[in-house]
Amino acid sequence: MTSNLYTDLKQQILNIALCDGVYDIGISDLKICKRSKTSNLKKCFYDAMILFMVQGEKQTVVNHNKFQYHEGQCIVTGVAMPSLSAVTRADSNHPMLCIGLDFNDSLMLEVLNSIENHYLDNSLPSDIFVIDASETLADAFLRLLKLRNEDPFSRNFLSQNIIKEIYFRIIISPLGNFLRHFYKEGTPSNQIAKAIKFLKDHFKEEININDLSDKIHMSPSAFFRNFSKVTGTTPLQYQKQLRLYEAQRILLQQDINTQKAAFLVGYKSANQFCRDYKKLFGNPPKTNIKLLSA
Repeated sequence: MTSNLYTDLKQQILNIALCDGVYDIGISDLKICKRSKTSNLKKCFYDAMILFMVQGEKQTVVNHNKFQYHEGQCIVTGVAMPSLSAVTRADSNHPMLCIGLDFNDSLMLEVLNSIENHYLDNSLPSDIFVIDASETLADAFLRLLKLRNEDPFSRNFLSQNIIKEIYFRIIISPLGNFLRHFYKEGTPSNQIAKAIKFLKDHFKEEININDLSDKIHMSPSAFFRNFSKVTGTTPLQYQKQLRLYEAQRILLQQDINTQKAAFLVGYKSANQFCRDYKKLFGNPPKTNIKLLSA
């Protein structure tokens, strides 16, 4: 990445992110983040996305695999999954700056269907990759950030084309086959991606795993094996984590008690909710929320 491009990207983010935090800038599926201090590994939930590091360094642990990535690199995830993440290089003079773009299924399929379909094998790929960002990819992100100054109609119209360009540049990179696995109908990765989408859409409900495996046209044994290979956990544990992360979000944003939060995310027992919450986050809900809000 050229120094001028790097400088422009950094300045665009700093013009928006005056303080540490995550910012929505009015472009669908796009967020920016600024952190001025390093941090220990914290539990989080990555969506299917591309995260472009503009400055600083982060570490992510997914399914027992550790990934270190720094400025000029991207981390790409094929499906939403629980993970650990830490800021490993940042200070007040050189904060960690990154851009996150969630994958939009319809736009991704539009791009995939518009380009030549190269050879696709049936093996299950890794669930996450780190790549160096090309100058053309970085430039597309810069143009996307600059759209925040456009009127809403222009911003929405123009951003769709740039987002499709970003998808295109990822697909023609060495990651192309990796992403096709998750969007190509009938591949094991696509079947698991469908199961994950169903769990995300219905996480509050009681789920019958045999019914879910039938829904994605996999035998129960193949479903468990492939689901664990992609996410590092079982379908029911995955659903439980979806509930707990949503409960944490609700407790951070709303003034409600633990029992109500538990019921809102599908728990029948507040006591069981508190036990599961402490096991995942290390502290009971009230203590955890107080620490996060400090």
